[in-house]
Amino acid sequence: MLKVYQTLPAIYDAAITKDRWVNALDDIGKAVSARGVMLFAVNQTEIPFSLNWSNSNYAGLEEHISEHMEKFGDIEIKALEKVLQAPCCEPLWDIDVWPESLDTLRNREDFVSLQKFAGIFRKVAFNLSDNNFLNMGVAYQFDQALDEPPEAFLDAAKFINPHLAKAIEVNRFYFQLLEKYNAVLSVLDRVQIGVCAISSGGEAVIVNDTAQQIFDQDDGIRIDREGRVLITDQDLNEQLKYHILNGVETARGQGGVVDGLMSIRRKSNRHPFVAEVSPLRDANGEFDRGFVGAIVTLIDPDNPPDISVVPLVTLYGLTDAERHVATHLVKGLTITKIAEVREVTPETIKTQIKSIYGKTGVDSRLQFIRKIVSMSPPII
Repeated sequence: MLKVYQTLPAIYDAAITKDRWVNALDDIGKAVSARGVMLFAVNQTEIPFSLNWSNSNYAGLEEHISEHMEKFGDIEIKALEKVLQAPCCEPLWDIDVWPESLDTLRNREDFVSLQKFAGIFRKVAFNLSDNNFLNMGVAYQFDQALDEPPEAFLDAAKFINPHLAKAIEVNRFYFQLLEKYNAVLSVLDRVQIGVCAISSGGEAVIVNDTAQQIFDQDDGIRIDREGRVLITDQDLNEQLKYHILNGVETARGQGGVVDGLMSIRRKSNRHPFVAEVSPLRDANGEFDRGFVGAIVTLIDPDNPPDISVVPLVTLYGLTDAERHVATHLVKGLTITKIAEVREVTPETIKTQIKSIYGKTGVDSRLQFIRKIVSMSPPII
């Protein structure tokens, strides 16, 4: 049986590739003692991204699955709807969806069908979404001989699930690169925010054009003579090193930290840079097959990429006035400048910004820019 942390290399191998999810789900099934594992994601913005993968338990069973869905599709769809309505990362058991005795469920026609062709009985699912723009979840199914899942299952699943969510988010972010170029690391210049790959030794081995422009400003962050990312503020620099080390250890399957988020003060006193550090594995050998490190994204709130706010308006119900203000926020305008453009008082703009932040679930301009970049990846 695999240890839960040993599933992480396969999960992050899948994050920037197209076809490694089955391997990841097989490892997860072994680690949590689940016979079946299913992963799904559907994007809610203009990006045509979706995932629908299962582990090897369902290989070669496509005809049976099709017949099952034809007969019991309404039941399964209603269950899926309940999963997506459930609190993020909380288990939703079969008996929560259908409050019946186990004997009743075991002998119910749809459960009998799954026992016959897939060898499963008990089921539990988790909603992995904590936002409005990406629906995603994972379902675990257990051998038909079991009335209850293994005792350690929940702890194992709760360790693994945040990493699944992170890998899906990364996969979605780079989806357009994978579709256009069947690559990610070798075409990062197409991404209009700063992105750099950091080795286990701390060197910036890949730096895209936008990241290089940020480093060249030497406005609180730069590349030093040894090729390492260096933050002027010593405490923040140590924090970055800590996040990078965590990312590397997680990518190796030796740690469990999902990501690290920090703001970087600038010498110019402009809005701080936003930095996010995540585990990175080069499974396809674009840079160096087997490379293990961390990927750092950098956003300059005062010089953000050109991003449409339309998905944000649609998903979060912004008013027309809030749409205009959100557009100016994304462009990096100050409150005073937005007030001038809108021909209203700064107090009115502050009130509208507070409403925008409340509707979108953020607390600051930094979080707002990060959310909209996540919603609409700036890829050309």
